[in-house]
Amino acid sequence: AAERAGGVVLVDDGGREQWLAGVWPAAELKAALAGYGGRSLKGLLGPLVAVRLALRGRPWFDCDTMDDLEEARMNVLNEWTALACKELGIDPATVDRDLILDLTKEVAHGVARPAAPLTAYLLGLAQGAGTAPEDAVAKLTTLAKNWSKATTETLTDD
Repeated sequence: AAERAGGVVLVDDGGREQWLAGVWPAAELKAALAGYGGRSLKGLLGPLVAVRLALRGRPWFDCDTMDDLEEARMNVLNEWTALACKELGIDPATVDRDLILDLTKEVAHGVARPAAPLTAYLLGLAQGAGTAPEDAVAKLTTLAKNWSKATTETLTDD
C-alpha cells in the first residue's frame, strides 16, 4: 500500500502540534487554503498531517510575546556557552556572560561592529596572560566609551 502523502508537523513535549514548525506539500496546502473558511492553523493544516514528529529535548522555542523571544535568545546563548565551554575545557561558572556581552555591545556601538568579536578575543588573550578579567573589561569598556575622543587626539597629534 502506498503511504499517505501529506505534511509533517513537530510535536512538543506535551504532545501539542507546533503548527508553525512543519513542512507541507505546496499543492495540497494551496488546495486546502483555497477551500478553507476557518481561522485556525490547526483547522487548515490538521487534515494535511501525515506524520507527527516528536524530537527529544527542546529544539524549538514557542515565542508568542517579545518576552518569549528574549527568553529563547537567552536559552540559545546558554546552550552555546555550555557547549563551547565543554569543548574548550572551561568551567562555565567562571564565564561572566553578561559582562562580556555588555563589553562587546559597548565596543560594537562605540567603535565598530567588527571590533566586538576582536575585543572578546583580545580579552581572552589578556586573561590567559594573567590580567584580571574585571580589570581588562573595565579598561576596554572605558576605551570604547571614549573612542571618539581617543581617536581625535591620536589624529591631531603632531
